[in-house]
Amino acid sequence: MVKNGTVSRNGTQYEQLASEYLIPAAPLLDEAATQAHNLYNRALYDVR
Repeated sequence: MVKNGTVSRNGTQYEQLASEYLIPAAPLLDEAATQAHNLYNRALYDVR
């Protein structure tokens, strides 16, 4: 099962990205991908 993170200001875009990169068979990679997306979204928020 793919875990989709949610970001309040662009949740739909984040779920689309998460569905492409999160791998159900590897929980450690899921966690790393989630953290990477969170950092990326935070960086975009800081740039604005």
